[in-house]
Amino acid sequence: MMQAYSHIVDDTLTVDALSGLGDRLQLPTGWAYRTEIPECALVLRTAAGEAHILQGELENTYMLLTR
Repeated sequence: MMQAYSHIVDDTLTVDALSGLGDRLQLPTGWAYRTEIPECALVLRTAAGEAHILQGELENTYMLLTR
């Protein structure tokens, strides 16, 4: 789940451009980039107190979600 996007690397990045961002990213094995509009508010919780967070090459911040 993207938690924040940045203008540090790409000053032209906008909210409207996020849906096509997956083509530009080099994500770790097992990670995927997709967009969707949630039907309700999201609550992100850690699994057993452990969160997996990374910043991509564009300095956007992501949290690994599991089901």
